[in-house]
Amino acid sequence: MAEPRSNGPELLQELRDHTVHVLVQNGLEADQAATIAANLVDRMRRSWGGQQVYFPVGLAFDIEEKHWAIWTDYNGRNRDEVCRKHGISVQHFYRVIDRIRQIENQRTQPGLFPTE
Repeated sequence: MAEPRSNGPELLQELRDHTVHVLVQNGLEADQAATIAANLVDRMRRSWGGQQVYFPVGLAFDIEEKHWAIWTDYNGRNRDEVCRKHGISVQHFYRVIDRIRQIENQRTQPGLFPTE
């Protein structure tokens, strides 16, 4: 008996199972989650089938998400609470807040001179 050419079918099944698990954890009924997961896997298979797709570990993505969560949790008066919640030092807190504030300022305040 010949070995299968790839682990593609197993990967698609695993992707579907993980998707169902996440959707159920987020409150969807199992049958609805299974339908959505099957549609998602089918869409991905049709869009990217035959291609090599790389999933990065995503450490930078995780850090970025944490920084935005810190920014969102901070209300201007709860620095110590935010530091405890996210397990960070006050110095790190201020670096994060300064960085996100710069990003927000660039996003919301137009520059003085138009860029060409």
